[in-house]
Amino acid sequence: MNDKTSSIYSSVRPLNNKIIQIYSSAKTMFHYNKVDGVVQEEKDKGSMKEAFLIFLASFILSALILVGVNALNIYIFEYEYNSLVADGVTMDDPGISWDMLGNIILAQFIFFVPFGILLSTASEGITFYLFRFTGGKGQFKQQYYLAALVSLSAIMASTVGFLLILPCIKIIVVFALAIISLYYALFVGVKAYQIIHDVTYLHAFVISVVMLIIRTGILTIIMKGVATIFGLPDVPGI
Repeated sequence: MNDKTSSIYSSVRPLNNKIIQIYSSAKTMFHYNKVDGVVQEEKDKGSMKEAFLIFLASFILSALILVGVNALNIYIFEYEYNSLVADGVTMDDPGISWDMLGNIILAQFIFFVPFGILLSTASEGITFYLFRFTGGKGQFKQQYYLAALVSLSAIMASTVGFLLILPCIKIIVVFALAIISLYYALFVGVKAYQIIHDVTYLHAFVISVVMLIIRTGILTIIMKGVATIFGLPDVPGI
C-alpha cells in the first residue's frame, strides 16, 4: 500500500467506523431492554452536523420506502386489473397509477424530505425549551442527536411496510407498523428524553405526547395540501 492510498484509507476509516457505530446503535434500539444503554452510550458522542446528516438519511430512506411500496402496489394492481379486464370483470379505480409515480417521487424528495428535517428540527427545539422550562438538564446537541438516532431506527424498522403488498398478511403488517410507531414515539423517544434531561418517565411522556399531537396535526394538514398541489390521492404516506 503506497503513501497516497494509505492516507486515503486513514481518512476514510473514521467515517466508516462512525457509520457502523450509528447503524449499530439504531439497530440496537429495536430491543426495548437495551434502549437505556444505547442512550447512555450515545448521548455525548454526536455533533449537530452528524445529527442533521442522520435526519437527512432517515428521511431519504423513508421516501425511498414509500416510493418503493407505492410502485409495487401499482405494479400488482395493474397486473390484477389487466387479468380481470381480460376476463370481462371491472374494478374500481384506486386513484393511483404509473402516471402518478413521478409526482409521488417529486412530492417525497422535493417537499417531504426537506420539510421533514425542518419540522423535526423545529419540534426538537420547542421540545428542548419545554424540558428546560420544566426542570430538564440536558443539552440541545444531545437531544437533537438522539432524536436523529431514534428517527433512523424507526425508519429502519418500518421497512416491514414492504410486506403490505401481500394481501394475505396486510392487516398483520398494518398492526405491526402501528405497534412500531407507538414503540418509538411512546417508549424509545421518551426514554431518550428522560435520560438526557434527567427527569421522570412520566415527565418525558407528557411532553412527548403533547409534541406528537402537534406534529401529527401539522403533518396531516401539510400532506393534504401537498397531495392537492401534486395531484395525488389524499391518502397517508404518499
